[in-house]
Amino acid sequence: MKAILLNISAWMLLPFMDGMAKHLSTEIHFIQVVWGRYFFMAILSLLITYFFFNHNLRWPKNLQIQLSRSLFLFLSTVFFFFSISKISLAEALTLAFVSPIIVTILSIFLLNEKVGIRRLIAVLLGFVGALIVIRPGFNEINIATVAALGTGICYAFYMVSTRKLSSIDNPLLTLIFTGLSGAIVISLIVPFFWTWLNYSQWLILISLASIGTVGHLLIILS
Repeated sequence: MKAILLNISAWMLLPFMDGMAKHLSTEIHFIQVVWGRYFFMAILSLLITYFFFNHNLRWPKNLQIQLSRSLFLFLSTVFFFFSISKISLAEALTLAFVSPIIVTILSIFLLNEKVGIRRLIAVLLGFVGALIVIRPGFNEINIATVAALGTGICYAFYMVSTRKLSSIDNPLLTLIFTGLSGAIVISLIVPFFWTWLNYSQWLILISLASIGTVGHLLIILS
């Protein structure tokens, strides 16, 4: 029950981050939004851990999974922030929510979990729903809708990787590694797209990163 409540709390928080990202993407390049999300996430997670949980600051036990997980979340973030800069937030979110379908399938092969007939039916219905939203017809598909689907695919692998790490590394360590990895990569890219931000934009960037940090910590804990 605790895990369920933590997961529900996370998904109640994360849409606020998505809304802020959508708003900023109309004013600045989406790469800057991705940068702010990761840069301030890294700072916040490091500060919280250093001052309150510094015994958790150690090298991860499984570096390969940590790197893979960080890559999947990074790609998911880039794809999603790009898609919401081009299409509506509702459409992007709907397409991205193919992730539960893929997670269910991956859990069979990568986590050795049993999936009953009810879950298989849910997967099938979810797939049909995704097709209805995408309206398959080559004139309807564009790079933004493909990116939104890419978000769901990458996020599914991120969730599976998170599940694998749950019994290996401390949740705060996983959060720090995710933030630092993304911040380093995006900081090398963002100078090519940088425009000066005003006070309000900085405040929104810090706020969405804070919400994202707490939300993803709750997901890791769940």
